[in-house]
Amino acid sequence: MPSEVLLCKNMLCDDVNHARALNSYADSITQACFFSAKHTMPHTCSRQQSQRIPGWSEQVQPLRDKSLFWHNMWVDCGRPRSGAVFDCMRASRSAYHYAIKKVKRDEEHIVSERIAVSLLNNRDRDFWSEIKRITAESVGISKNVDGVSDSSSISKLFYNKYQKIYSCVSYNEHEMQHIKDEISSQIVSENQLDVYRFTTCDVKAAVHRLKPHKSDGAGGLSSDFIINAGDDCPVHCC
Repeated sequence: MPSEVLLCKNMLCDDVNHARALNSYADSITQACFFSAKHTMPHTCSRQQSQRIPGWSEQVQPLRDKSLFWHNMWVDCGRPRSGAVFDCMRASRSAYHYAIKKVKRDEEHIVSERIAVSLLNNRDRDFWSEIKRITAESVGISKNVDGVSDSSSISKLFYNKYQKIYSCVSYNEHEMQHIKDEISSQIVSENQLDVYRFTTCDVKAAVHRLKPHKSDGAGGLSSDFIINAGDDCPVHCC
């Protein structure tokens, strides 16, 4: 822990070394979350990436092994076109291919049944979050906004809209500057330092309000890592 940096009382500190030390400290906390989650939290990759088929290991794999056994036996016998070995090879192969079609056809039923069993065995899992995960459909990103199609023009369109929204309420510039100066003076004052000091209780209260399964969208840090972290994590965050 960069103790010297953490003890800095300058609320408007612009020391480059302090900023680097804090960034490194925050990165270390993040990496610790990644490492811990990888070794302790269940995780799966997308079905499209893994190309896994639900029900394969239970319903298809045994038939596949049997089919391979009789296929190898058929090859060792010189690939006969009739006889008991040929009939067993064809029957086992047909059963194997039929099982593949069946699990693909019953994919939704198999997944739903697995979810139901897992919820019954582990009642800590939230029922509705599981249902939402099954039924959720990804929402496509619109490629046309108010007649504009290229990304640069869409970005400029949103910029103009938000600029108009944020400037639609009139204000007195002199009064606004006075408010900014007053806030800045309170921040700089060391007498007000205790007002901005966080405690582990504050961090824990914020963690309890986090929604699960939320990602930061960039680095892959999930809210689940913080929610399930040990008591050391709130101390470091604080």
